[in-house]
Amino acid sequence: MSDSINAFRAAREPRELEELADRLRLIARSADDNERIDIAKALLERLPGDYVQDDDDVLDAVCGALTEIGVMDCLGNLRFRFRPIQELSDQLASHIQEIQYLLPRRHFGK
Repeated sequence: MSDSINAFRAAREPRELEELADRLRLIARSADDNERIDIAKALLERLPGDYVQDDDDVLDAVCGALTEIGVMDCLGNLRFRFRPIQELSDQLASHIQEIQYLLPRRHFGK
């Protein structure tokens, strides 16, 4: 699993990011809580990047994986929203609070 996370963090091409985000989504389904947190942190760190924000397929893959983990909700048609912070684990809530100034505003709120 850590190889997939490291590959995702290092990816520099949109298709590669999309494929690796999809792979992390599948891995998350059978991962334990600590592994899911590690996956979520990697996804969150890449979410604000141009490769993700400028490509709908990559955005869908990254946010879809975060939805699988329970960090986001899918509102349909490439619309994703962060779940309320109080519904997340302490570790994920803290991480989001630390980097929230980097995260796209459109994914917060109603």
